[in-house]
Amino acid sequence: MFAARLYDLVAMKVGVPEYRRIVDQKLKTAGELYSFMTDRLHQASGLFLETVVVIILIIELVFLFRGKS
Repeated sequence: MFAARLYDLVAMKVGVPEYRRIVDQKLKTAGELYSFMTDRLHQASGLFLETVVVIILIIELVFLFRGKS
């Protein structure tokens, strides 16, 4: 019990709670950045796939009308 109280007292003197708050804030910022970057990646890959599908459809239409004439 004495060691726990001593630890709390020393931690307060050294600034451990402030350090923990800073670390938690940085971890939150890193998490938000990770979320933003993964969202951007998913949007970019979705746009790429949509573009590929449109190109394939255009190629199929060209071959369809080319074969009939």
